[in-house]
Amino acid sequence: MAYGTLAAVTVVAGQTMAILDGSVWFPLAFTAVAATALCVGFCLLVEVRFGGERVYSPGWYRKFQQAARARAAGSSR
Repeated sequence: MAYGTLAAVTVVAGQTMAILDGSVWFPLAFTAVAATALCVGFCLLVEVRFGGERVYSPGWYRKFQQAARARAAGSSR
């Protein structure tokens, strides 16, 4: 998926360069920014996956999950 996204970004940047008569650095910079964003997003997903939801979840969602788990544990007995 990441490679497809980068390919699409590169195509869009290339088309924009062709339309605007820009330099060759525009699509390269555009692709570099997209690659950086994908890397940061991937790192955040990995941290959430291995760090647990409790670190990155908002407080109301954690309380909701704790209540749901408590109800599920109470009904399974």
